[in-house]
Amino acid sequence: MSASDVTELARDAFDQIEDAASRGVESIGDWFMDFAESLTEKPSYTPTPWHDLNQLIFGVRDGGMYVIAARPGDGKSIMAVQIALALAKERPVLFVSLEMNREEIGARAIASLGQIFIGSLNKHQLTDSDWKAFAAHRSALEALPLVIVDSSEVSTIPQLKAKARAVRRKYKRNPVVIVDYLQLLSSPVKAESRQVEVAGFSRALKLAAQQWKVPVLALSQLNRGNTQRKGKGAEPQLSDLRESGAIEQDADAVLLLHRKPVAGSADELKVIVAKNRQGQQGEVSLVWQGQFSRVLSKYDAREDLMPEKGTYS
Repeated sequence: MSASDVTELARDAFDQIEDAASRGVESIGDWFMDFAESLTEKPSYTPTPWHDLNQLIFGVRDGGMYVIAARPGDGKSIMAVQIALALAKERPVLFVSLEMNREEIGARAIASLGQIFIGSLNKHQLTDSDWKAFAAHRSALEALPLVIVDSSEVSTIPQLKAKARAVRRKYKRNPVVIVDYLQLLSSPVKAESRQVEVAGFSRALKLAAQQWKVPVLALSQLNRGNTQRKGKGAEPQLSDLRESGAIEQDADAVLLLHRKPVAGSADELKVIVAKNRQGQQGEVSLVWQGQFSRVLSKYDAREDLMPEKGTYS
């Protein structure tokens, strides 16, 4: 364990002790009046970019942990980037990308905003119209309080917390945290098993959401169980969350993604709300535009504006 990790663990422990000491001992009567008064106000949710999904989960709330789980290539990173862009219009966002470098995340962001083919960005082959779209959205993107870090800067929970504190110092507000993806975190301390290790990551992120009073979004891989089931359309289930049932336990909402190309029409991305502490379960269908690294609500997609389908994910 590095000296910086030890320092961050000590700071975190001190913060928890300080929080516990400040709370003291309160009976229900000490706080129930405030709770009753809060019921006269609408709960605070920040909507996602998809109207259809907001009908089920309302959006994301402070203190909540939201898990987006999918097989590789089924859109979890694409959705995470779109959520980051939406939330960064209101507050700081720390996007921890453990699978891709920050330039790749930046490419997905500008592809989504400017409707630029992600393949053209990846190959550095932009047309004149692409450059115009790039220029039209560049200033707005650069002005967002969106901090993207990759595994060269953050790979452990202590490093993540240290980076979040740095973002807070810069913007004077705790950032929303997005981790892409949970199973790629590493631990400075050896755990007895991988399941225990991942459970520790999940619990740490949930506690961070509560302590910092921000939404935390954790992306997660699914195991291959759903691809081996018969008669169920290979749709994912909560039991498919890879390496730890603790992820399901800690999450306020779990969104399982399932993409199946549809011949002759726009591909759909099915979002299965498999767990939702604050609302109902259910599913919604979004329009998949992988070539632009984005998905759209059906309310936003117009057939006359739909581009040629691509294969990028």
